[in-house]
Amino acid sequence: MQAHTQLHLSSGAHGTPSVLTMPSRTITSIRAGGLKSRVEKLLHSQAGQPLTLGQIGAALDLPKTSHPEISSCLAKLREAGRVQTSTGPASSARGRRLVQCYSILQRRVGGDVCVSEMDARRSLAMAA
Repeated sequence: MQAHTQLHLSSGAHGTPSVLTMPSRTITSIRAGGLKSRVEKLLHSQAGQPLTLGQIGAALDLPKTSHPEISSCLAKLREAGRVQTSTGPASSARGRRLVQCYSILQRRVGGDVCVSEMDARRSLAMAA
């Protein structure tokens, strides 16, 4: 369900305003069932495999007309540092072209902790 924005235009002969209703873009919201979270969950479930825009749309059972919204979600996730892009080969009727592939960034949990000797001395001095 999309919200609609009304735009009032003053029109012609009788001075009656005409109303133009345009759908607003709320599909990329961060609600739990929103498109952005669905795209992120899909990329998490396919963590080892980069997916193209068409593959993401097909996996989410969305028509090709939803590709701009999916692309917007992927751009927002890429800007947030959650998704990385790479180029992959694709073949088409017009010859070989490159296509963007998207994959989730795996975050390391726990990594190495590096403590300098000066920091250790300072923390021991503060504790005493």
